[in-house]
Order: sequence, then structure tokens, then C-alpha cells
Amino acid sequence: MRHERSRFSLFIRHWLFAAMACSPFLLYGCNYAGPLLYAVQPEPTLDAQFTLEDRTTVVFVDDRDGLLNPATLADVIADRASEELMINEVVTETIRPRDAMALARSRDQHTNLMSIDTIGETVGAELIIYVEIRSFAESRDQYTPQPTGSARIKVLDVVNNTRIFPADDSDTGDFYIVQTNLGNIDRELYKSASTRRKIRETLALALGDDIAKVFYEHKPSDLLGERLESK
Repeated sequence: MRHERSRFSLFIRHWLFAAMACSPFLLYGCNYAGPLLYAVQPEPTLDAQFTLEDRTTVVFVDDRDGLLNPATLADVIADRASEELMINEVVTETIRPRDAMALARSRDQHTNLMSIDTIGETVGAELIIYVEIRSFAESRDQYTPQPTGSARIKVLDVVNNTRIFPADDSDTGDFYIVQTNLGNIDRELYKSASTRRKIRETLALALGDDIAKVFYEHKPSDLLGERLESK
């Protein structure tokens, strides 16, 4: 009962404050209806771009242009995407990405690259989410931290040797583009090697998140960039 009374008292105080703020004797404008209505509306959700079948899946990150520094960020991206797929119950079993990528590195030759299907088949995957890094940088002008990354992805059915996403008649072509932007970061974070490394790691995690979100319904309020704080 005490809890109900305190809530009612708090409501009265807020109502009186709003009424006073809207008094004609005050010079400041009053527009409480908009914020109050916005606060009670549920956050919209974004649909999955494609529904994966619940089959053994591996995420394979290809950084053949060497855009990731250090190269182990490919593992960070792939591991994060795999974890999110399982946490959000998109698939129940994934193969450790670094095993597939290590296999490809060990067998690839400059003139004879291991095919994606062969990689998936060798590690025992039925589906392979192929991720090709297209851009990855913590700054656009080498001065202001604006971490951005992009990748193009596709999903292959290893068993049937077919691409299942994007569809053949898709407007996106053979690949679906994923773009990640952490926004403007405190410039102090760009002044030391350790904090710049943290920016890249956070960007890799965010890109992994965004890759996984292609395959499940989600809310667009991911603020990973705010995890970067000056130290």
C-alpha cells in the first residue's frame, strides 16, 4: 500500500510541475504532450532480411584485402555473429569460425583459393554465412574518430551447393550489404595506440552484431559506440 501511495504522490508532483510550466506567467514555451506520447510508444522493430533454417552453420569472414588490423579481428567479427545467432535462437548449432578460417588460410594458394563450399563441407557445416570485408576504419580523415565498417554477405547451402541468400531475383544482386557506423567518438580516444585498438575491437563487435541481425527481428537501438570512454 505504501508503494501505491508513493507512486500517486509522485504523479501529482509531476502533474503540478507541468501545469506550472505551462502557466501564462512563464516566458518559456511548453510542449509536454509530444515527449510524453513518445515515451509511451513502443520502440519499432526491424524484420529479418532472411530466415535461416536451423541447420549447422558456420560464419566465414574473408579479409583478402587486409583491411582488418590486426587480422585477428576477423575472428572477433565471426565469433560475435555466431554468438548472436545462437543467443537469439536463429540456429542451435554453429561451428567455431576460426577453425574454418584457419583451414582456408592453411590450404589457400595465391592462384588456387579454396572454394567456400569446400570450406563448409570440410568443417561439417550445412550452411555457411560468407562475409567479405569491404571497408573498416576508425577514422575517415585520420584525425576525427568516426568508426565505420562494411561487408557484403551471402548464405550458401553447402549440401545442395546453392546460394540461398540473397535470392537470384534479389535487387541486391549476389550479395547483401551490411554497414556499421559507431558515430563520432571522443577525439581523445584517437590519441593513443591502446584506445585506437579499442575502437577497432568495438567496431568489429558491432559489425558482427549487424551481420547477425540480418537474420532475426530486432530493435534499431544498438549504441555500442557509447561503450568507448576516455581513460
